[in-house]
Amino acid sequence: MRISHLRKPHPGFLTTSLFCLIGVLILVPGKNASALTGADVALYDDSIAPSGYRGAWQDGVTALKYMLTYLGYSYEVITYNDLNSSAQNFSTLYKTILFPGGYAQWYNYWINKFGKTRIRNFVYQGGNYVGICAGAYFASDKIVWEGVTYDDNVDYNAYGELTGYDLDLFAGTGTGPMNGIADWDTVGYEMTTLNFNNSGTISFSEDILYYGGPYFTPDSGAVVRTVATYSYNGASAIVSSPYGSGKVLLIGPHPEIEEDSARDGVTISREDSLDDNGSDWTMMWYLLRAFAN
Repeated sequence: MRISHLRKPHPGFLTTSLFCLIGVLILVPGKNASALTGADVALYDDSIAPSGYRGAWQDGVTALKYMLTYLGYSYEVITYNDLNSSAQNFSTLYKTILFPGGYAQWYNYWINKFGKTRIRNFVYQGGNYVGICAGAYFASDKIVWEGVTYDDNVDYNAYGELTGYDLDLFAGTGTGPMNGIADWDTVGYEMTTLNFNNSGTISFSEDILYYGGPYFTPDSGAVVRTVATYSYNGASAIVSSPYGSGKVLLIGPHPEIEEDSARDGVTISREDSLDDNGSDWTMMWYLLRAFAN
């Protein structure tokens, strides 16, 4: 799957008119959950949804599968049906739930309020949440997309519930896109440099694929650690925070994509002109060990 350069929908939520159209086009979602067996990581993938109404970027999902295997983590794919069902206790099955990049509007559309409560309870009871790009928008208390703020009661999901950005694992705002890095309506994505900080000094830098992801602004008084900043504007690019007994790790860009290697299992367009000057997977190994074990 190659990335299109056509105008892409925003990762905010749906408008009422679009919801009405979708009500005509989309069948009622299935309710059959998988027989889950457990793993280190529950990797979310909504590719069971009708074509064109899926949130998870499939190149990102594929790259994450290769990355997790390479780093020695077992994973199991979960869907919105698994989250929306009460059949199994995630806390006994997984250490971490990972939401990939893509379009957070569809995460909000397919995962009902009960499913979001399950995610919150999983983290609160000691699990870990890792969100990349859209997965980070999805976890934020609110988002700002192209200057428009989206919060809790934005529109209706597939089950007729008034919902929006109400997962609220991160007490703050995710803001994007940063067109100064990569114009969302034209090139879509480019490399960007992240500075990783230790005690106020830059320890090292990483060049990572940026594809419309957020920078993070914590609410006043929120307990949030900035792990890395964008060299572009100094804003928070990776943040971590506690949530009950668990941890939340949000990543704005796409470290799962290996621009100079085929080992991620995907080829994105213009890949020959992109270079991460090494591998971002080593960085992810350290992050997952620190925040998701």
